[in-house]
Amino acid sequence: MKVDETAVWEPVQPEVTKGREVEPVGGEELFIGAVILAIAVAFFQGGKLSNFERFFLERVWAIITSFGIQFLISYAEGMGWAGAGGIPFTAAVSLHLFSYLLLFYALWANRSLRGMKPILLGTALNFAVIAANGRMPISEKGLRFIGLEGYVENVLAPDLGLRYVLLSSKTRLAFLGDIFVLPPPYPRPAVFSIGDVLIVLGLFILVQHVMRSGKPA
Repeated sequence: MKVDETAVWEPVQPEVTKGREVEPVGGEELFIGAVILAIAVAFFQGGKLSNFERFFLERVWAIITSFGIQFLISYAEGMGWAGAGGIPFTAAVSLHLFSYLLLFYALWANRSLRGMKPILLGTALNFAVIAANGRMPISEKGLRFIGLEGYVENVLAPDLGLRYVLLSSKTRLAFLGDIFVLPPPYPRPAVFSIGDVLIVLGLFILVQHVMRSGKPA
């Protein structure tokens, strides 16, 4: 299934900061926002943060390792270590996919936790589109809308991205890519995928359950 880039949802264009070259804000920021919102809602409903003292996750080492690998890939890209004379794309792609396998391994070990099923499904969808394209396809219009013209022109247009690649007519499973935009006035505008939405939903359910019941499952 192909997604026409012109069909990607785009609100009315506001004034944006030009020339930002940082990596796009994606699922990670949305996940943090979901956890903060879930904590706030749970507090309002009488939930307690202290309930997390009884919360237990299996395979935490795999989760930490997965996030660590993804951070190192992002850091390498930010330092300009991609392309000729830098980190081979095949190595970065392989590490990125391996980090997802590690994460899925850890999530599967915790599949009995409330909220973990949508997290697993969202992770699987993100993995599928990354595996199909080597990197996460992302909407150019979405990036320009949130002010990341510099990242588009200096990193993605010359195909120097280690985690992201511009969405095009050749993109496989394009409907699973980062094609949705969370615009201002959200503090950290983002371009995200349907997989990210499922992960956000799962995190919200998980945090709510733990804080309101004190039960980790």
